[in-house]
Amino acid sequence: MKPKAMKQRIILVLLTAVLIPWNATAVYRAERSSGMEAFIKNTSHEIENLLVKSLLEITQGKLDEVLNNIDKVISVVVNFKLANLVVVFSQQREGLVRAIEQWRSDWQSKRTEIYLSHYATDFFTEDMNLAAWAAHKRRVQQDKSAIRVKLSELSFFRYPNTQKIIAVVNFNQDYQVNQLNNKMRKLQYWTLEQERWKILYEGAA
Repeated sequence: MKPKAMKQRIILVLLTAVLIPWNATAVYRAERSSGMEAFIKNTSHEIENLLVKSLLEITQGKLDEVLNNIDKVISVVVNFKLANLVVVFSQQREGLVRAIEQWRSDWQSKRTEIYLSHYATDFFTEDMNLAAWAAHKRRVQQDKSAIRVKLSELSFFRYPNTQKIIAVVNFNQDYQVNQLNNKMRKLQYWTLEQERWKILYEGAA
């Protein structure tokens, strides 16, 4: 390996020494009560040991050993960051499930303004924007008796979008009011707006 490439890899390890403790602390605080705690502590300890060993071997001129340790550190960092992503996605999914249930509950309870607050500012349907949708829902909710909304067979997946975090949600919706019983498969796009899940799109699946 050329000296320049070797120096680049050593610099990468030194940068890792700075970045990993911050990442570990962030994940640890977010997921303190989960099984991730032991993994994070063990991973941080393993990285620290490898870095200390590498720095010592650099001073001793043992460059082959240093490169082996660098490869180990890179491998551990990759696994650590993947675990970090799992934690983040898991937390987002849990928040999304709670948001969907709250949306359903607010709709069923006819808390119209709170119900409408679940929709994003740039919400749209096939033929309405948020303003038209809100006017329609306020009018419909005034005319209805007690309603019942049940959801089942929910499915989720992350939509690949570099600009926004978007989740695609499908579910069976059972809407009942008076003698009307309407069942449909619904499609919604949910997005994070100011750290809160909101509906970006709604329509039939």
